[in-house]
Amino acid sequence: MRDKRGQEPRICPNKDCKNHHTPSFDFCKDGFHQRTMGKKEKVQKYRCKACGKRFHGTYGRLTYRQKKPEINSQFLRTYTAGVSFRRTAFLLRVNRKTLAQRIISHVAFFRKKHEQSLQDTDLFFGTRYSFDEMESKVGSKKNPVSISIAVNEDSGRIVDIQVSKMPLKGRIIEKIKKQGLPIPIREDFRPEGRVNALGAIAIAANGDPITIFTDGGTSYPDLISQVVRNAKHSVVPHYRNLLPDRNRHDNMFWHNHVCARIRADVSRLARRSWCFSRSIDALQAHLDMFMEYFNNRVYTARP
Repeated sequence: MRDKRGQEPRICPNKDCKNHHTPSFDFCKDGFHQRTMGKKEKVQKYRCKACGKRFHGTYGRLTYRQKKPEINSQFLRTYTAGVSFRRTAFLLRVNRKTLAQRIISHVAFFRKKHEQSLQDTDLFFGTRYSFDEMESKVGSKKNPVSISIAVNEDSGRIVDIQVSKMPLKGRIIEKIKKQGLPIPIREDFRPEGRVNALGAIAIAANGDPITIFTDGGTSYPDLISQVVRNAKHSVVPHYRNLLPDRNRHDNMFWHNHVCARIRADVSRLARRSWCFSRSIDALQAHLDMFMEYFNNRVYTARP
């Protein structure tokens, strides 16, 4: 949204001003600021007409108080292209601490932007959605996590990604028993992650009748009926149980595509990778950045 001058609405930094909480056009240009770090260029400064407060042109933006804002787009493209965190810092010729701080500000900005888009726009609106989970680890196989992914099958956009802890299962339990060690008791947070991801679908659908495609998970039917209203649940059989048919439409095409892209573009989730997550927050932050980058790419949904 822009006015006749081509200006965007801005927020006044003065907490006592009426323009602090609500963006407005009640401001005027007031000189420039010369950058001394990074790309040395002039930045427009503004003055609020309501209180007279002068403020920087990047106030309220992602680049506010950043010394090298020119690396933001390159950092997002590199970090979501299968490149590790250390190698990204090496390629951009910046310190790892700089990128760590940049991730914190990026994720907070992207999450807020994504939540506003779910509520205020029709970018994620559709009639067909898919939901399923991936499994990964944090540090070692003794700390497994579940990744709940919701995708709009009409547009191909990711509706939400949630990471949650899960209990041990499979071969790792047998190995621990052979070693004579006690099996760690881990609380199961998967229901919370599933509810958050399905809740994002409910917000995007806005009460309209939709169809949610999943695999044969036993907990999905009851959970979908509780969280998403006016939703029809449809189970998609595993591709190995189906006869090859080139004309058959895959109702979970975009979900499978997103999972494959995550394995390829998020270095810590790649197959046979020496990259790993030190915490769930770091894994969630990396996936949030991937979701922002993936949703802003131009894709054409299948007919």
